[in-house]
Amino acid sequence: MKRSSFLSIAFTGLLATAAATAQTHEQPEWNDLNISGVNKETACQTAIPFADEGQALRLSIEESPYYQTLNGTWKFHWVADPEKRPKDFFKPDYDVSDWDNIKVPATWQIEAVRHNKPWDKPLYCNTIYPFCDYSKGVQWPNVIQPRPADYTFANMPNPVGSYRREFTLPTSWKGRDVFIRFNGVEAGFYLWLNGKKVGYSEDSYLPAEFNLTPYLQEGKNTLAVEVYRFTDGSFLECQDFWRFSGIFRDVFLWSAPRTQIRDFFFRTDLDGDYRNATVFLDVEITGKKSSAELIVKLSDTEGKEVLSRTIHATKIGSTHLEFDVKNPLKWTAETPSLYNLTLTLKQKGKVTDLRSVKVGFREIEFAKNGQLLINGKPTLFKGVNRHDHSPLNGRTVSKEEMEKDVQLMKALNVNAVRTSHYPNNPYFYDLCDRYGIYVLAEANVECHGEMRLSHEPQWEKSFTERNENQVKRFRNHASIVMWSMGNESGNGNNFSTAEKAIKRLDTTRPTHYEGNSSFCDVTSCMYPSVDWLENVGRERLEKIQKGEIVKPHVVCEYAHAMGNSIGNFKEYWETYERYPALIGGFIWDWVDQSLRMPTPDGKGFYMAVGGDFGDKPNDGNFCTNGVIFSDRTLSAKSYEMKKIHQPIRIEALGNGKYRISNKRFHANMEDLYGRYEITEDGRTVCSGNLEDLKLEAQASKVITLPDIPATKVPGAEYFINFSFCQKRDTEWAKADYEVATEQFKLSSSEKPIFVPEKGNINLNETADALVVKGERFEAVFSKEEGTLSAYTLNNIPLISKGLELNLFRAPTDNDKQVSGDWQRKGLYQLQAETGKWETHQEEDRITLHIRNCHKGKLGFEYRTEIEYTVNADGSIMVNSVIIPVSDSEIIPRVGYRMELPEGFERMRWYGRGPWENYVDRKDATPIGVYESTVSDQWVNYVKPQEMGNHEEVRWISITNADGMGFVFVAGAQKAASCPACRGQEMAASALHVRAQDMADPDHLQKLIHKYDIPMRKETVLCLDAHNRPLGNASCGPGPMKKYELQATPVAFSFIMMPLERSYTQSELTKKARVQMPACMPVMVERDNNGYLQMSTGTPDATIFYSLNGNEYREYTAPFEFIDGGKIQTYAVSGKLGKSLVTTMELPIFVDHSAWKVVSSSSDSQGEEAQNAIDGDPSTYWHTRWHEPIPEFPHSIVVDMASLLVVDKFIYTARHSNDNGHVKDYELSFSKDGKNWESTVKGTFSNLTSAQTITLETPVTARYFKFVPLSEMHGRKWASAAELNVSILKNISGASQRQTVISVDSDADNSMKLAADGNINTYWHTVHNQFYIAPYPHEIHLALSKEATIKGIRYTPRQDSEEGRIASYEVYASKDGKNWGQPITYGTFHIGTATQTIEFTPCRARYVKLSGLSAHDKGKKAAIAELEIILEE
Repeated sequence: MKRSSFLSIAFTGLLATAAATAQTHEQPEWNDLNISGVNKETACQTAIPFADEGQALRLSIEESPYYQTLNGTWKFHWVADPEKRPKDFFKPDYDVSDWDNIKVPATWQIEAVRHNKPWDKPLYCNTIYPFCDYSKGVQWPNVIQPRPADYTFANMPNPVGSYRREFTLPTSWKGRDVFIRFNGVEAGFYLWLNGKKVGYSEDSYLPAEFNLTPYLQEGKNTLAVEVYRFTDGSFLECQDFWRFSGIFRDVFLWSAPRTQIRDFFFRTDLDGDYRNATVFLDVEITGKKSSAELIVKLSDTEGKEVLSRTIHATKIGSTHLEFDVKNPLKWTAETPSLYNLTLTLKQKGKVTDLRSVKVGFREIEFAKNGQLLINGKPTLFKGVNRHDHSPLNGRTVSKEEMEKDVQLMKALNVNAVRTSHYPNNPYFYDLCDRYGIYVLAEANVECHGEMRLSHEPQWEKSFTERNENQVKRFRNHASIVMWSMGNESGNGNNFSTAEKAIKRLDTTRPTHYEGNSSFCDVTSCMYPSVDWLENVGRERLEKIQKGEIVKPHVVCEYAHAMGNSIGNFKEYWETYERYPALIGGFIWDWVDQSLRMPTPDGKGFYMAVGGDFGDKPNDGNFCTNGVIFSDRTLSAKSYEMKKIHQPIRIEALGNGKYRISNKRFHANMEDLYGRYEITEDGRTVCSGNLEDLKLEAQASKVITLPDIPATKVPGAEYFINFSFCQKRDTEWAKADYEVATEQFKLSSSEKPIFVPEKGNINLNETADALVVKGERFEAVFSKEEGTLSAYTLNNIPLISKGLELNLFRAPTDNDKQVSGDWQRKGLYQLQAETGKWETHQEEDRITLHIRNCHKGKLGFEYRTEIEYTVNADGSIMVNSVIIPVSDSEIIPRVGYRMELPEGFERMRWYGRGPWENYVDRKDATPIGVYESTVSDQWVNYVKPQEMGNHEEVRWISITNADGMGFVFVAGAQKAASCPACRGQEMAASALHVRAQDMADPDHLQKLIHKYDIPMRKETVLCLDAHNRPLGNASCGPGPMKKYELQATPVAFSFIMMPLERSYTQSELTKKARVQMPACMPVMVERDNNGYLQMSTGTPDATIFYSLNGNEYREYTAPFEFIDGGKIQTYAVSGKLGKSLVTTMELPIFVDHSAWKVVSSSSDSQGEEAQNAIDGDPSTYWHTRWHEPIPEFPHSIVVDMASLLVVDKFIYTARHSNDNGHVKDYELSFSKDGKNWESTVKGTFSNLTSAQTITLETPVTARYFKFVPLSEMHGRKWASAAELNVSILKNISGASQRQTVISVDSDADNSMKLAADGNINTYWHTVHNQFYIAPYPHEIHLALSKEATIKGIRYTPRQDSEEGRIASYEVYASKDGKNWGQPITYGTFHIGTATQTIEFTPCRARYVKLSGLSAHDKGKKAAIAELEIILEE
């Protein structure tokens, strides 16, 4: 069946002279935009001849008798200036004996640093040309142009490397054509043989081939190559990588008969059942005009013949063949079935040429719904971007390193690779064919430093030619499933021309280019947020449901894997799998581009990055974004990717039933076996095999497994772990290699209450401390430090530095959007203001209580309330409340840090492991009991940063060689009603460094290498209530809102149990299987309605509270607390002791829910002004940034809904970057929104956190007008994440808050949008390919308290008629349960206008709108805004 194809200022005189010369008509080829090659062979397939079929099928290209390598030692000479190059070096009699030796293949920069040569150095930069001065403009196509005086190439106009070597041909090659092939030379080169000029070539990453036959001589031949560091082609080679040069890939000679098989193109078309195939084969024969016989043979990998065809009287030129193959094995990444295609040319009965390649049968299509179909089956790209990189040799990657990459990809469940951003070594495509990797093959086109080149007609030839040549070279590879035309080069029409050229050469594959997807068969993007990607999927799904055909969408770069990264990777894949038009993505990127170099002291090695060689310009460690490290070792990132990519899904259905689904797209599961085990606090108590896993692709089955043991240990947790492993060895992994895993919690019960041992205990006070002594221990509580500062057990010190509040972490590469604020606010080193110790002694225990204040800079402040209960057995119960003075600021972590002496190296924990994990990257780390050393917790990130964290830790022990130390047990049983309480889980890490050791206090993101960090002998232990998530903000979105760590009050408790000896795992688990014998502290929160809510992490506890020092009373329900004041509260329980008393001070309440933007300037095609008052600092108002861009001043007027006495105004800038950060401002207030007073002018600092303006005199107002006058960097736009006020009095009291509490059908969590104050968003009912919810539809609104209501305002959906309600009924209720009869009914008008429906006033708290029909007669309902009208 024939299917539709995919059509669709350092230089002085020297520089000035060189630049002037380059502008003349006599400019050299390397500076001539119109020349990319001279006397080069036309690009074609890459196979070379073999002597016979047996050789061709059995041997590699290097083993052909017609192959001769030129790899090895060459003579080399380097100059910085082309004018100083040895111009006659190509002459055979030119003496090069005193030249340096250089290895080929290699880049000369790597050879220079390895062998201490004075050649130019490695240079890494991302998006700019290192030979341009951007302040003077890019002067293309000249690479010799003015440069800043501090640039590496300031005094190097254009380095030239001259290479010489000799060779002698085999006598058996006599009478044959001899070619030379350079698989990669950067950036351009001239070639001479025996003193005669052969040609010139550009395009660093495609094979360049020349016919040497006319220049050869008997015996010794002298080869000369002149390589230029930069050429005009360098303008299209501005990729994010090291800027190297030289002969960096293999160079070899090969020979062929004078009449030869020059090119061929094999492609297949599967029938409608994807069973049988038609093969189309075009063969080009070149040479003398003579009749020949062409034999085409197809055989399987065992050599068994599938078909053979003989074409007699074949003539010079192109021959087109078609033939059918019955049910061949199909090639996919999961089933990489290959066949041998052998082409034999015979003349007069004698074999004169024989070529053989591996080919595959497969078909690539797109369904109408945007799905990618491989052989008719939907397929997703689980991909990575891959640069050619070796830690030892830079761009020169060995065959072994390439194969290692592919093996690791297969082992880590990667099925696709994008060759970012240039063609790879030809051998890499062979590996992808063989192992099974889908290839998004990218051409060597990136003009990132000057994107307008894609619009310039003069560059059309270069854009097109590079794409054409890639296709010609590699189109026989089954693994290549899509052509990518380049990267980050603007959206100009040169790509349209290139796309058309590709289609003329190959109609079997789709095309891709992220910069302008309108030219291509797919749309594409980089670094979307999950929400953005969700919107793309949803939008296309809606079009599909309307019968429209949509393009697939591929994410060509995402999950920027720089440093400690890849947060919320799971959510990306949940989104890909939810929408058919989302066909997967490619992580940026595969491997760190760091270089292994000796440390300055010569005693070790480190991984070098941009700037480490004195290179400038450079982008530092931005080249280290790999999911694997440069040396091909794995990290937690690798395992997370493997887990989320895994080909098996397991779902717990309850009652011992589990659904196992084969997520493979093409292959069954017969190659795998499965096992399960049930664990009790990390100890396996039963296990078994999973029988009959012969599931076909995309099939599933339900299995039943035995329940947990009937006799359960009180307080123990039971988990079931699944494991799926290979039955047999594969090329990438041995038998029993684990491919997929899953874990489910089966049960848990309340842990026994900790009962400390009894004994003698006493308290002594000294001038500077309180000392608690027991029979075997001594605990010291410092008055100056306000904390537990020392502890000895049997006279052995267990603490070297005491417990202290810890809010800082060494910034990750992903923290860069917020770490500047951490620096400015002094989180690096908080200053403690200690309170006074309060003590209480009972039999067998002593309680010490203290309130401390921890101050940073610019008003940043935290307060802690800590209660230490020291028991007679030496255990210490730590209960605390940690309270920020200002809420909602993004912070690194919240918890405590302490240090243990040298030798406390053994580390065991019950929580997630074995690798480091974080709240948004933990799926690959199941819960269990793990053991490691503190030293092994170090992770070799190029830039040392936050590392070693473990989430959901129940307990962690740190001990010395004798087993002495502590086990730290997370606090009390946690109630679900207290999200601010950290219950019997915590985050924990242990290292031999403090976070401060890894960061420069004056520049937190500065790169500090490990060799600059003094490793401490002590163990630095961090126990955290929370550690910030990772996100992807090194290049992309920050952490998802649901994970982000913001400053809010938190309760945090744990028990410190001293260990006097070595414990077995079983003993330690039993000892730590306890809960705190006191209730968790009470957390107090005031909601958006001004109501106080109190909660404790202790289930079934009773809470008591006191307001402003009055008597305590029992808390039963939230209550209004408008005027603010002092709250004290505690919890008690029948089982547990009284909690720590929590004390909080709350200001007067400001109700933001009723705030509305009255007016704002220029947010059309910006970000909506409502975002500035929505209470969410992750959203922001931004003035229009599209042309025409409005000028300052901008303004925003806000109605605060109540008459307030305002004493402060608070501006919070956007977090994601500093675009639009307001510098100069003007602020005014008004009672009526017309008459303005109390105008204030000032200037903000460039912070992303809140900045407060204190008014000289408080003002009574209902409205404020904020007028930005300028931006931090002089740009025209303004932005704000949040605008807020502090008040002394709310004259009007709390306003009514209206919220949507329920709907009958809610698509995409949209119900809240019906009351968000934004008419451009809307609630809509469920409508997808599986279900469309029918009428009637209901939406319920609630007031914060009962009131007299007199009507509703209804605003229809604005962007479409779809779902606009026609007939309706309105109901009212006091309790939300009893509705009675409708209080009004009718039909809404057609159109977009807001409609007011009034009725007889009545008392109610709840209103229900029942939609009975839609104007478009459909089943869907949608509402932009719905509001209850209150009687004044």
